[in-house]
Amino acid sequence: MFSVLFSHIILSTFTLFYPFYSFLVKNHYKMEEDNDEVPEIRTIAIPLKDSQEDGTHLKRLRRFSIEVWNLTQNWATASEKSVQYLESMINSRLKLLYSKNDEADESAKLTKDQTDRIFNDIVVANSKLNQTMSDFERIVSKFEVARGRMSAWKQLTEKSSNIEEKYIVETLDTNLPVIISMLKKEISVKQTALFDFAQNENRDVFTLVLLTFKHEPFVDVALLSKLFALVAAEAQ
Repeated sequence: MFSVLFSHIILSTFTLFYPFYSFLVKNHYKMEEDNDEVPEIRTIAIPLKDSQEDGTHLKRLRRFSIEVWNLTQNWATASEKSVQYLESMINSRLKLLYSKNDEADESAKLTKDQTDRIFNDIVVANSKLNQTMSDFERIVSKFEVARGRMSAWKQLTEKSSNIEEKYIVETLDTNLPVIISMLKKEISVKQTALFDFAQNENRDVFTLVLLTFKHEPFVDVALLSKLFALVAAEAQ
């Protein structure tokens, strides 16, 4: 009964037909207590600012680079939120799971009111998680818009003698397609993990799903650091 209900709750906005995945887990993750408040998430978003001494193309290119870098920070924020919402759902489901165990301590047993509140908490957290998954999709769409602008940038700087302009355009043109592919794979993995989460009532599965969201196996930090290198000087 619980399994069917969870499937309806969590799969209400995810109609997925992805193959199941497998992960290697060397460490066991200790579940944290519920936390309704989402703590402030700290990222390195860089404010846009004009640079009076630069040429027109270079100034605009630097601003464009900052806009692209800030998309990576939007992703990081969404990623941390998704982990928090998923942890909340896992903790709630574990309470329900333990309460059904005949050998569990009486303190783990739940009243009907307690069970109803936990189900409500799951619905709320799931709604927030679904919104965050949509945020991931929007961020990738913005990366694709940025990639679409590269053709114009290459034409504008084709005859430029400015080395920095050439470097920025070349770096973005080379790495944006790779980043987009990387993030799309990450979204697919997250969706598959959520499918497994909906279909199973098992602590080991919960742990694997949470580790998938926390460690983001397809996100290459070294690749993202190339974008930060473009804007670090401008941020000073």
